[in-house]
Amino acid sequence: MLDGRLRSWPDRVLPGLAALGGMAAPANLVVFVFVMTGMVYATQRGGNPAIQTPVDALYFTVTSLTTTGYRDITVPGRADGRSRSSS
Repeated sequence: MLDGRLRSWPDRVLPGLAALGGMAAPANLVVFVFVMTGMVYATQRGGNPAIQTPVDALYFTVTSLTTTGYRDITVPGRADGRSRSSS
């Protein structure tokens, strides 16, 4: 009884999500990456010489999310920003 109601709550709360089917997770990831890219660009442009264009911000975001590491762009601040920009 309760189990059936819990299983169907996403369909009731987010009906459009069911229409996406298996594309919900990739769509959420793409939206997240571009929102974070916008935030990086808005907060770092002008103050960080390594981030001058939205493509630079996208590079920084993807590199941070995949934890591949980099030394060419860092967030300025304490300890040269490396403590906040590395995972």
